[in-house]
Amino acid sequence: MNQLRSALAASREKGGEGYFAFASRALGEVIVFALAVEEECEEDFQKQAQRLELSSRKTLEKAHQKMQKEAGRAWLLMSQAAHLCVGESDDLAAVSPYFWELVDAIIDDLSINQKRGTIALGNVKEERDYFEALKAEKKAKKLVNG
Repeated sequence: MNQLRSALAASREKGGEGYFAFASRALGEVIVFALAVEEECEEDFQKQAQRLELSSRKTLEKAHQKMQKEAGRAWLLMSQAAHLCVGESDDLAAVSPYFWELVDAIIDDLSINQKRGTIALGNVKEERDYFEALKAEKKAKKLVNG
């Protein structure tokens, strides 16, 4: 996050579309990394669960909680990166549709994983509402600015 914060600050000097072009690429890379971590956590749990089936239910539950925590941290990284990208900009008028697609993918990932029981943290509705409000703000600024 510190490296992303520094890179975004340097890119912000370019302003507008240059900033969000960079932010979109950076967010895309964070998403790819975090999704790989999520997948690895789940695969490790599945392998462990097969071995633990003969073990106590409590041991299996602890392994599942560990997987949820680790996968949840990966998702949280994506969310924090998205919040950082929009938080570093004073003008959302230059945000591309691609950036919003990435944000939607992050929120969809949370929703899917919560339904599957892979991730226990986060509130899908709050995240979706927050970013929808930012999109609406962007549209309002475009209308005002012509």
